[in-house]
Amino acid sequence: MRRSCPACILLLWTIVHSLQLSAQPVKLYLNPATAGAAPQSNFVEITSFIPVSSPDQKIAGAVSIIPTANYLVLYDYNNKQLFFLSKEARFIKKLDIKKYGDAEIIYDNKKEVLKFNLRNKHYILTNTDLEKIRAKPTLKANQKYFKNYEIDLKNSSLIIQKTATDPYFIGNANWFYDDYYYRSNLASAGNAKDTLGYELEILKENKPVRRYFPFNRKGKTVFQYAAANAEMQLQLGSSDARGVAYTSRPFLPYIYRLDKDTILPLYEIVLPVEHVMPAERLKSGFSSKADWQTFQTKHAGVMRSLENISNTDKYLFFSISSMRNYESYVYDKSAAKFYKTKMIKADSTQFNIQLLNWGLGKGSDKFYYSVVPAKELVEFYKKNKGKSISYPAALEKYLLKADNDANPVIIQYKLKD
Repeated sequence: MRRSCPACILLLWTIVHSLQLSAQPVKLYLNPATAGAAPQSNFVEITSFIPVSSPDQKIAGAVSIIPTANYLVLYDYNNKQLFFLSKEARFIKKLDIKKYGDAEIIYDNKKEVLKFNLRNKHYILTNTDLEKIRAKPTLKANQKYFKNYEIDLKNSSLIIQKTATDPYFIGNANWFYDDYYYRSNLASAGNAKDTLGYELEILKENKPVRRYFPFNRKGKTVFQYAAANAEMQLQLGSSDARGVAYTSRPFLPYIYRLDKDTILPLYEIVLPVEHVMPAERLKSGFSSKADWQTFQTKHAGVMRSLENISNTDKYLFFSISSMRNYESYVYDKSAAKFYKTKMIKADSTQFNIQLLNWGLGKGSDKFYYSVVPAKELVEFYKKNKGKSISYPAALEKYLLKADNDANPVIIQYKLKD
């Protein structure tokens, strides 16, 4: 009786998906120098103004927002504080997290937890050390190199608990959908036993079940110096409940749609030649770290990657990270036109609140959220006193009492159909 061969199955997946990648993407021609401007009201409808209600807690305006199932969480990175608010922005709890260092807060909507994983400062690891550790993420001995903390959002106490480090974090993997995670490792490895690497792997139970975009980890590749210290990796945009996400590849102008086990090039962003990595560099890479650094200086406009991709029925949002610059764009599919998001301006009908400077904000349930400092709103209100501007009741009530140091306002908005 024949037994199935996991390696054979994985090889079959690789062959099948290599064929799928031959599909022709839609070409979208973008000249960054001529991408247009437009009124923000053409794209966005503000659906709610939610003043932060926290009389005894001062919350800075420069905070990021994490919308969860039951809370709006504000992260004051500078002061290392987390503020938990109800969906109506009423204050619930503050947590000081200074002792955890520069924590990157991750919302796991599958487990309904906030988590942050940290390197253990007692161990100084080289890239080679990390490579060996990440190759065996489930090995118990590797737990000591990391620290993991979680806040269970299902528990109203909202306390920070130390937990066993997630093997997916050790393996440098991120959640995709259901029980699947993705990992990207573009680093060259001259001492690696396995010369074959993949730009993107889909994992289940910490084992690869699908692999895409193979490359020779020991050979000269364009990643050899660019991807040092995990400087460059593939990142998936937020996946939906169906397991659909969008990604791109370093130095290449393609946007891919990853639908569970199918990946297809959806769009090709055609850029002027001065923004494109030369073909010979894609083929032969860079001869040294100095060669890579010199190239970055001389070719500041060359695209490194397409990031923060969000694709809707009407719009395609993404950012271009170039050698020395970062810019966000939106493509209006019905008008077949590109706009720079920083040139999409709000007017008095939206109280001059800029929502798209760096693309879409944090999203949840088809809505997006942004935090606006009191000073911006108060100054607009004072400047336009006496003008026939109609303010929503919640915003007007806030502005009648607020000063420049008041707590911020959370803006909920959606894209126009």
